[in-house]
Amino acid sequence: MRRAAKVFFDWFTQCYSDTRQPILIIAGTGNNGGDGIAVARLLDMAQYTAKVIVCDFGTRHSPDFDLQMAEFPTNSAVECRICTSVTAFESAFNDFSGSEPVVIDALFGTGLNRVLSGDWLKVVEHINQAALEIASIDVPTGLLADEHTPGNAVIKAARTFTFQAPKKAFFFAENAERVGEWSVGDIGLHAAFSELTPTLVHFFTADDARHLFKPRKKFAHKGTFGHALLICGSYGKMGAAVLSARACLRSGAGLVTVHAPRSGNIILQTAVPEAMFQADKAEEVWTTVPEKINYQAVGIGPGIGRAPETALAMAATLAQFRQPMVLDADALNLISEHPEILKSIPPHSILTPHPKEFERLFGAS
Repeated sequence: MRRAAKVFFDWFTQCYSDTRQPILIIAGTGNNGGDGIAVARLLDMAQYTAKVIVCDFGTRHSPDFDLQMAEFPTNSAVECRICTSVTAFESAFNDFSGSEPVVIDALFGTGLNRVLSGDWLKVVEHINQAALEIASIDVPTGLLADEHTPGNAVIKAARTFTFQAPKKAFFFAENAERVGEWSVGDIGLHAAFSELTPTLVHFFTADDARHLFKPRKKFAHKGTFGHALLICGSYGKMGAAVLSARACLRSGAGLVTVHAPRSGNIILQTAVPEAMFQADKAEEVWTTVPEKINYQAVGIGPGIGRAPETALAMAATLAQFRQPMVLDADALNLISEHPEILKSIPPHSILTPHPKEFERLFGAS
């Protein structure tokens, strides 16, 4: 707990380096609260003006919390109020919040296993309504670490500093305004613990990605790096084809062919001259199977629309091109409208639906 508090303190004082900034720490009586009390002691030693509210609503104390309270110096300049009711908390909070402090949220951490209700819900709502800047320790109070957290019983933090590894809930769109900007710090947990803990969930970082980059040889050329086919765009939606072609080239493909309706020729050849244009027989929508060349990668969908003839062209293309594909956007919408196409998708293909496209394909989730 001391290591965790020190790591949080180092991060916090980088974010809020002005020691004149008032700080209000709101702590529970569990381990998250113990972290908060330890941080209060460090802030006091660093000459910050800090105040503490401990919400002791008849809940059990963790041994480490009691140890941190016992170690708090009696001659500290930090004013600490122990509140045994919501009314007492609201009074203390109103007294301390007039100076517009940065709030350190140390009420509940990852040990929480149910959505907050009753007095704790009232505390969270009172804090959120004050519209003060909040920095949460480990996770915002009320947030379940690895599942959906319904309702409003969650602290809305501007920043969250979490220990050792980001929590799964940080990656849910619904929690963006609860977690705020998050950071993670190593508190010295034994590496073998996480390595030996089974999980189906992993995260991928920019550093991980850098290890996948393959050095290019001095005399390599565009033919060395594969030929990609993109089937995208329709009349009025050629921007999708332009963006897709640029992204494909940027990702490293040596050659890129875009199959699109004839109306897209001037747009593609002007906006992305590096890409080759293969014209469909139709003027405005995709209707024919592309010429079959030795493509290493195929992407279908952005901006193709949902015309009946496009659905037929897509079914025929999937039947003839059997290498793995990336299917996106209107390709997914067409599959949802013509589910028989689903059986024709080549093995190991990648589908990239946004939530609404996913719902059309597989139902509400």
